[in-house]
Order: sequence, then C-alpha cells, then structure tokens
Amino acid sequence: MKTLRTLLRFTLTLSLIQLAAGDSAVNQATQNDKAFAKYGLSGKGVIVAFLDRGIDYHDVKPMVSALFPLTFDYGLLHPSNEIVDRSLQCIDDGPTLYRGVRDEVTWYFGPDLVVELDRFEAEVAPGSPAAASRG
Repeated sequence: MKTLRTLLRFTLTLSLIQLAAGDSAVNQATQNDKAFAKYGLSGKGVIVAFLDRGIDYHDVKPMVSALFPLTFDYGLLHPSNEIVDRSLQCIDDGPTLYRGVRDEVTWYFGPDLVVELDRFEAEVAPGSPAAASRG
C-alpha cells in the first residue's frame, strides 16, 4: 500500500508541471494536415458549432482529447508523453496540468477523485487554488 501511495504521489506530482495548451505534434499525429489539404477544413470551430446547437461536446469529443495533457492507461491517470518528454510546445506556462483539466476530470471520474486530487494539489503546490481554499 505504501508503494502504491508513493507511486500515486510521484505520478500526480508530475501532473502538476506547469503548462499552457497547444501542440503541433497532436495535429501531425491526427493527420489534420491531410483533411485540410483535401477539404480546406481545419476543424477549428467545430466545438463552437456543437455548443451553439446545444450539443454537449462530451458526447462527440474523445475522452482522451478532453483530458489532454493528462491521459490514462492501465488504471492510472498521468501526464501525457508530451509532458514527460517535454516536447509540448508551451510547457512551463499556465496552470498545473491537473488544474487545467479539473472540470474534465470531474466530468469523467467524478467529484470524489477531484476532492482527493485537490487535497493532494494543496500539499504539493502551495500557491494553487486548492491550497488557497484550505487557508
């Protein structure tokens, strides 16, 4: 149990790396350039169209993209590879990884996990909103 808790702390600490969003590697990996070349479309504004029509984007957007830059596999929520290998273009600027997708974590995993992650965030990131709310 102690090993599991240590692993969880290490993983969540990695998740608290500073970040801003955006990465051209994602566009390359999804081959958006081919869609743009063939149809002249980039996909920009699609979410706006869903919201404008009252469609919840959770019904159409893949969970993995909604949680980015966090990801999950083997039962573990953790930073995406682009964070670990520091290839994300705008790393080290903005909120913590967790804070940036906190609402998505709540949506997909529920409030109980968020309460625990907020508690952990307050411990490891003293200047975080979670730490301020404990004050």
